[in-house]
Amino acid sequence: MIAVAGVYGAGPVALAAASPVVQQSEQDDALKMMKRGEILPYSRIRSIVRKELGGTLVGEKLRRTNSGWVYEVRVRRSDGRVMFAILDAKTGRIINRY
Repeated sequence: MIAVAGVYGAGPVALAAASPVVQQSEQDDALKMMKRGEILPYSRIRSIVRKELGGTLVGEKLRRTNSGWVYEVRVRRSDGRVMFAILDAKTGRIINRY
């Protein structure tokens, strides 16, 4: 199971299958990691997306995977098309885009 501790835009992600206690605990863990500098904050991811992908961030999730934390983002490009990308949460490196 992939654990979610993320936000979409600025609000918490609601998952029907996850209990509120587990979800809050994971969000707290993600906030602590951000404060320790282990993952990049949303503002930094937004600027990377603008610079590297040439669009506006319209959706974002922070997920814990087997290989570490990643941001899954939706980006609206200047031509109006929406693209998806996965960024390493620690470095901001774009892992995949589609």
